Amino acid sequence: MPWQHPSILIVTLSLLATACSHSPPSKSAKIDTSLRFPGERHFGRITQLTTSGTNAEAYWSFDGDWLTFQHKGPDGTSPACDQIYIMRSDGSELRGISENIGRNTCAYFFPDNSRILFSSTRMDGPECPPRPNLSGGYVWPVYDSYQIYSLQVDGTDLRLFEPGAPRAYNAEATVCKDGSVVFTSDRDGDLELYRGRIDNLGTLTEVQRITWTPGYDGGAFFSQDCQQIVWRASRPRPGRELENYKTLLQRHLVRPDELEIWVANADGSHARQITRISAASFAPYFSPDGTRVIFSSNPRDPKGRKFDLYMIRVNGTGLERITYSDTFDSFPMFSPDGKYLAFSSNRNARRPHETNVFIAEWLNLPQTTSASSADRFAALVQRLTASVSEPENPPKKLITDEFSSAGLRDFSELFPKHKNAPLSLGVLGEGCRNTAAVVIAAKVEQDDFSGIAGIIESARILSAGLIAQKTKARPTCYIFAGIHSSKTSLSPFSTLNPALKELPFRPKAILMLERLAEMENNQLAVSGFSATKEWRKLLNLTCIQQRLTCPGSTQEDSSLDPKTEYVDGTPVLRFATVFESTGEKQKKRLTPENMNITGALQAIDAVTAIASRAAPKTVRHRNKTALPFGQRSHTR
Repeated sequence: MPWQHPSILIVTLSLLATACSHSPPSKSAKIDTSLRFPGERHFGRITQLTTSGTNAEAYWSFDGDWLTFQHKGPDGTSPACDQIYIMRSDGSELRGISENIGRNTCAYFFPDNSRILFSSTRMDGPECPPRPNLSGGYVWPVYDSYQIYSLQVDGTDLRLFEPGAPRAYNAEATVCKDGSVVFTSDRDGDLELYRGRIDNLGTLTEVQRITWTPGYDGGAFFSQDCQQIVWRASRPRPGRELENYKTLLQRHLVRPDELEIWVANADGSHARQITRISAASFAPYFSPDGTRVIFSSNPRDPKGRKFDLYMIRVNGTGLERITYSDTFDSFPMFSPDGKYLAFSSNRNARRPHETNVFIAEWLNLPQTTSASSADRFAALVQRLTASVSEPENPPKKLITDEFSSAGLRDFSELFPKHKNAPLSLGVLGEGCRNTAAVVIAAKVEQDDFSGIAGIIESARILSAGLIAQKTKARPTCYIFAGIHSSKTSLSPFSTLNPALKELPFRPKAILMLERLAEMENNQLAVSGFSATKEWRKLLNLTCIQQRLTCPGSTQEDSSLDPKTEYVDGTPVLRFATVFESTGEKQKKRLTPENMNITGALQAIDAVTAIASRAAPKTVRHRNKTALPFGQRSHTR
């Protein structure tokens, strides 16, 4: 898809946001130490390979000797719209191969380097397709004349890559060494990812759709072992956002709102979002070992064109900024041997917004320490896991210490009669003696500490919110419970309920967090939502705002046993991330390396939003007849 930043001020930038052994540089290539900016510690020597116009999406051949890229001349010069070029990785033997016909994009080598595939609008003639009308706001065109072609590296033997492909947007195709191909198309009415393979005739076969969620899915790349894919995606919220997205797409347009980076198995299974930047994140590519993703984003300048390169682990931790040019850096791709990074940038531009292709020696240094909530969550899970085998620092003591550092008071300070041997209980808020509490609880399970880490993180979030709003906050009471029951056959609530009976008011709700770190496709499973219409409304609103899908939360489930929805008259809502599998779902020990920590934090944000919004307006003593928000009469 032709990529331009969502700002009318930079309409002249015509790039594509598809993140679809190195020779010594030639005399024509520019080497200058000023090309590297302070802070770019992962870059060694940088070589500039192009010098004029818009040059972007430089992708390596599988032998590391060549690069494909697309080029458009400076304003008023030829070529007027993007054409496909190739050059050696030292900048030599530069030549165009797309015959200056139509608009072209997304060029990628076949595994044997004999052919190159790319997308072109040439089926509608040799002219550049019309630009979209921007009077109604900034949009990207989704030309339905884009078809995927292939040709030999000398520019001859042009063929349709997918004979019989429908007239639709078919572009952003990339290839893996086993012949697998992934591309984007709106042939089914939405911009989705499709996967196929190159057959013996050099054409695309066995095409299957692999994404199904409304929103733009595109710019996918394979990991080097062909087992994973990474791509960019938008997830418009149900309602006005989604309707506007659909309306624009019917007119072959897309408005580039927030884009996040996603990863999945190569067949589309186990899809999960790994960034939460709320910016235009795109052009992702796997590190050679498949454990990290490098991509481009603009969180420092959401309304402008200052895009930097970042890296993040596939579990959502370790976000690190890579480039510091204070201009535009994007389209990163590692060389096959991992020693070099090709990217496009405005650095050293001779004209405003001129974009050129660069190659940097990649220094694979240890990652800098990150202080993000994802890293804090991962570190806590690691400490909890380690504490199991350390008698001097058992989980209960560690949890109590974490409660204290999050700003919680010990439950026994308010209710001295409580003996909390099987529980870790912390209290937040000044209203626990005169208002009903919201209880956020999790079991301490040795095969999964994500739930208990989740309630500690939710405590930090709610504590920070109370501090920020202290002058106008009404009396609030949150109770955080870590349940250390060793009798797995017993309900955790049989351990928790005696402590809750000491409260002067029946709790409004118990929010139970379970296995938070297995989220896929942004689905958060919530049971207990049928307790009342008020809870369902609150859950639905929260899920929409957090861009989550909460299966079944829109209607009451009469099949649920009321005993699972109430404890001593208090409604219980269980939150667990949905693990999408094909018969292979088994409980596994979750470690920071195999967790979806981004998904866990999405679930935590939803839980804390529900907890904070459910604060009671008025409550009465548990012996009175009035019940707090979200409760209904229930025979005990």
